[in-house]
Order: sequence, then structure tokens, then C-alpha cells
Amino acid sequence: RVRSEGPQKPQDNDDGRNLTRRASVPARVRRMATLSETLRSPTTPVRALSSVNMAVASIDAEKHGRERPQWGSRLEYLLSVIGFAVGLGNVWRAPKLFMENGGGAFLIPYFVMMFVVGMPIFVLELGAGQMFQRTTCKLWGKIDRRLAGVGWASAFVAYVGSFYYNVVITWSVYYLGVSFKSPLPWTTANPAACMRNATADTAAEQYWTECVTHSTHFTDPEWTTVNWPLAVCLAIAWLVCFFALRQGIESSGKVVLVTATFPYVVLFVLFVRGVTLEGAAEGIRYFVTPTFSKLAEPSVWIRAANQCFYSLGAGFGAHVSYASYNPRSTPFFKDAVLVTVVNAATSIFAGFVVFSILGHLAHEQGVPVQQLSIGGPGLAFIAYPTAISLIPWGNVWALSFFVMLGMLGIDSQLGTVEVFATALIEQQVWFFKPENQQRSIAFICALGFVAGIGFVTYGGVDMVDVFDYYIALYALFVVCFFELFAVVYVHGVAQFREQVRLETGTTLPGWLLFLWKWVNMPVLAVLVGLSIYSAAQPDFLGPEFPPWTLGLGWALASAPVLILVGMFFRGVHRNALKGRYHAGDHPPTVKIDRTASKAKANQPQL
Repeated sequence: RVRSEGPQKPQDNDDGRNLTRRASVPARVRRMATLSETLRSPTTPVRALSSVNMAVASIDAEKHGRERPQWGSRLEYLLSVIGFAVGLGNVWRAPKLFMENGGGAFLIPYFVMMFVVGMPIFVLELGAGQMFQRTTCKLWGKIDRRLAGVGWASAFVAYVGSFYYNVVITWSVYYLGVSFKSPLPWTTANPAACMRNATADTAAEQYWTECVTHSTHFTDPEWTTVNWPLAVCLAIAWLVCFFALRQGIESSGKVVLVTATFPYVVLFVLFVRGVTLEGAAEGIRYFVTPTFSKLAEPSVWIRAANQCFYSLGAGFGAHVSYASYNPRSTPFFKDAVLVTVVNAATSIFAGFVVFSILGHLAHEQGVPVQQLSIGGPGLAFIAYPTAISLIPWGNVWALSFFVMLGMLGIDSQLGTVEVFATALIEQQVWFFKPENQQRSIAFICALGFVAGIGFVTYGGVDMVDVFDYYIALYALFVVCFFELFAVVYVHGVAQFREQVRLETGTTLPGWLLFLWKWVNMPVLAVLVGLSIYSAAQPDFLGPEFPPWTLGLGWALASAPVLILVGMFFRGVHRNALKGRYHAGDHPPTVKIDRTASKAKANQPQL
């Protein structure tokens, strides 16, 4: 596809290599060639390229017999994994679940599930991606055709989850915009500009429910009204996602060091202010004191396991794809332990910040912490702004906090969208092909924006609740169950352990293999059963949710499982064809030489 203007004389470049001039090279060919050269460079800057670009370069390398591209450094890879794992799930979602499930009562099942189930599966995903050098939609099908649906189920969960995940970033964008106002708008009670009723207990809660989200339930006829300021912020959030995936996030090591530590600086300042507030001790006491009767409730264990998988990113497929661009000699077990500890510590630290503020609010209202009406998806957008309003230079800290919240969210958001985009481009579904990379990403982001409109209506907060409950209800458990089944029973856990030892020089501990084989799979099976039983209860979501929301929720929860089942039977069919014809998916065309067959038949038999 390159038009040449006749023979050209070779020219020597600065490196001494002979290059031949070529005219009118198509732009997409130049881009792919430049991308391949950049990915092979050992000096690739940290987080300079998205995994979609790396997937496109992998396809090009495989086509031309070149080596698979790899991360420029281990630090680049490690920060990408931490950036995906540590995000809004720790700062926004974890405090919400702590509040809804009894505070300290949630910590025991959370730690048990994190280190007994979550971390082993996280190690398995990193190890499988690194050893097989395949992204999530190719890896499981390589182990067994019938398990190809595991990768597609992961991609579906990741992409649909990004619909409402980006709405949380949208709320951060809105708060970032109003943080330039002085005084901060959530510090004044009864704002006349947006006040419809006075049911909120605090000014921050009032601002959240009446000014930002105009929150109503599905039983209110106005719930379908679009909140246009939030719709604009949603468009901004998806545009940032598009340009980040299109161009890649280019930064130096010093910049990444700042962006990685900046959230902890802001959280530490809020923590110091929170613990010095009157009544903060009551909130912290509620957070760390377990209510043992709560441990008998299956829903607490289900939500704890769900939060571990959600915050670590297990089952979403991003870690498998990230690890596939690692050299096989990378010590992934240490990386997995480090990321798990950082993840759990961040969630607990955010819990201390939020509950110190909740203790102060409970003290002001004269009620116990558990009787506060604050909760749900807006908890973080009520508690954190309350602390910010009590700090000198509130505008500066408000801007810092919501920039930090956006930074935490966008890295995880990019990871979820990358999984889906990479799956479609690698499999070249429809027009999702390497040469159409930018248009493919634009289509995916535009579809995400259209789907996100339902979350910026007056009933959008309840819609976030529905998706948050059901998209990760039991689909993540099913996906991780079959990931374990693929490595432990189909590939063979002993063979996998030996492969890891030969490649990395590290022997996986025996307790980890024991957990994979005898603990994790039974626990996941029980969690799936309990999740289905709990969600089948008519009052699972609450009286304010009409019956159609239950139907929507079950459709979301069942879609990944249907993908798994459909791809399983497709693999069975293709295996049957392969076994029948002994050559791929289609019967071969064979020419039979009758003369040679007769001559062979007449030869004497020994």
C-alpha cells in the first residue's frame, strides 16, 4: 500500500542504518510504525501509552514476526496496576459500604475476604497474564476454547461498570467547578437558588441532594428529567477519557511520583482535621468496634467479598492485560502482595477520615452515628466537603481534593474502557480493527456517554445504586471461579507453579496453591449461591425501587453468565469440528493420489 516513485538511493542516517525513501505513506501506516518503534524502545516514559495502543502494536508485531511489545520499566507497570486498583472504590465506595454494613462489623469479613480470596485471585490473574502473554479475551480461550467466554464476560462487566463509574467522576467535575466560588456553596444552608424542600440535616447534604443531583426516587414522575449541568460534566468526563485513550498519558517519573502520592497528602490533611473535630471519637469508635451479631448476616460477607474484588479490580480483566506486557521473569507475586496491602490500607484510611467526620455530624445533631440519615452513593460527597469547609483556605483544599478524586477515578476508568476496546480490536469485531483504532475508541466513548445520560437524571443516584448492586453482584464471582478452574484444573496447578519457578526463579508458596484448589473455588460457589438468594428477596433494594428495577438488575447480573454459557457451547461446537476434520474449524480440501495409494497397497507387508 506504499506507492514508490521508482528506485531510490539508500541514505545513511545518524545510526548508520540504510533507509529507503518512500513516498505517500498512509498516515495510519506511519502511526503504527512509530508506535511499534516506541514500544520497543527501552526508554518508554512511565504511562506513556495506553494498553489499547500496546494491543494494536502487538497485532502489528505478530503479523510481521516481531517480538511482543513490553512495558518500558517495571515501575511503569506497577504504577499502572496500582492506578487501576486504587481508585474511587477505596475513597468513595468503601466508606459507603462500611456505613451500610455496621461499621466495624464490616472490617472482619473485609480483611478475611481480601487476604483469603481476593489476593490469591489477584496473584493468579497477574501470573496467568504474564506467563501466557495474552490479554484477557485471548488468554482463557488459549487454555481451552470452551472458556473463551471468561474474557468476554470480564470485558462486559468492565465496560458496563464504566457507565456509572464515570458518573462519580462527573460529580467530582461538578464540585471542582463550584469550588472556585467563595464562600463554598455547600457551607450555606437553604440555598434559595436550588432549594425544593428542607429534608436534609446538614448544609452539605442539602447541597448534594437539592442542588447537585436534584435527587428523587423512581416513584416520583420527575425522575426522568435530565440534569443538564451534570450532563455537561458527563460529556467532559468522557472527552477526557477519549483523549487519554487516543493519545496515551505521557508523563515522566517525577510527575507520576507526585500524582501517586498527592491523594494521600490530601487524605492526611482531612484526617488530621477530622480527628480534631468534636465528636470524632464516637465516629471512629463505631468504625473500629465490631458488632458480632452482624457477622451472622450473609449479606455482610457478600458485600465484603464484592468490595474486595471491586477495589482490587479482580475479574475485570485489566490486570490480566497489563501483566501480559510484562517480561516473563517479572516477580509478579511480590507486586500482587504490595498492591493488595496498599489497596486495603487506602480503604481503611479513607474510612477513618469519613467516620471521624460522621462522628462530628452525629454529635452536632445529638444522635448516634448509626442513626444518621447520610448514606448511599452521596456519602463521600457529603462527608469530605463537610471537612473541607472546616479547614482554613477551604477553596484551595476543595480544588485539591476534587482534582485528586478525578485523578483517582480517571485511571481506573481508563482501565475498564481499555479492556473492552482491546477485546474488540484484537478480535476485529465489526469495524473495530487496528487501523480504525481512533474511530473505535470514539464510538465506545460516545456509546458510554449516551448510556450515562440515565445516571444524570433526577433519579440518577438510585440508578447508580441499581447498577452498583447488580453489575458486580455475582458476575465477578462467576468470572473468577472459571479463571481458577482454567488454571488449576485445565492447565494444571503443578504445571503452572513449575512454569513460574522456571521463568521468575520464585516458587509460589504451598499455602497459595492450597487456597486456589481447596478454598477459593468452594467459597466463590457459596458466594454465588448466597448472592442469588439475597437478590431474589422482594425487598432487596428497598420499597422505593419499583419492580422494573429488579428486572433491569437481573438482566445486568445475568448477561455475563449468558456470555459464558454461549461461548462455552460455541467452543464445544468448534472442538467437535476440529476433532472431526483434524484441521482447524473448517473441513480441509484434500487431493487423493489414487496411483500412489495402489502402489502402496501392493508393497509387501513386514
